[in-house]
Amino acid sequence: MKRFHSCLLRSTAFILCILWTGCADTPESLAEELVGKIDELIDVLKTIDDKESAEDAKGDLESIVEDINDIGKRLKDLERDMTMEERMESATKLVEEHTLDMVKAANALKMEMQRIENSSYADEIGKILQSIDIPR
Repeated sequence: MKRFHSCLLRSTAFILCILWTGCADTPESLAEELVGKIDELIDVLKTIDDKESAEDAKGDLESIVEDINDIGKRLKDLERDMTMEERMESATKLVEEHTLDMVKAANALKMEMQRIENSSYADEIGKILQSIDIPR
């Protein structure tokens, strides 16, 4: 369970990091891409209701995590090339335009993770989600 809670906190931090730092090919496109990936993740988590469905979902979850990690890599690359002023402008624009979408996605993800957390398959799912590489 400890691993699952850690994953929940890391995932939420990652979502907020993406939202507030401006990070992709363009900040807007990355925010939209990330929300889409989180929605995919939530859809897959919703299909999990027993050990067998958890096993069936592993491949999809791993693929989505890989995509999210790619978004994180692109964040690091973009930030490397941005000035502090550009980061601040980007973050302000993202907050204005995408906060609601990101908060909805984060809350929906949290609800699904809480639903799963006391199950017999929580550790397996938590291990996969914990492999999300959160940029620092």
